[in-house]
Amino acid sequence: MSISSLKTFLENLGLEPGQLGTLENVFSSADALMAYAASRGCGLEMNEAEALIAQARDQMPPREAEPLSDESLDVVNGAGWRHVHMS
Repeated sequence: MSISSLKTFLENLGLEPGQLGTLENVFSSADALMAYAASRGCGLEMNEAEALIAQARDQMPPREAEPLSDESLDVVNGAGWRHVHMS
């Protein structure tokens, strides 16, 4: 099957473009996308899967960054290392 756009691909699977965020795991790798598509009766080639993933990344909302804990900040700034090795 030749897929030229993400919209066409989603329509072939019976999905709306707004459902893209719910398929984040499916679009995590070309292999995962190919397996999902095959399970829905839609065969994809590796290059098609990679192109669809690139299109999906452009359309997915950015992930919210989680704040770092104090412990993580200590590791990042070196305080954790100083605490362990200078004590």
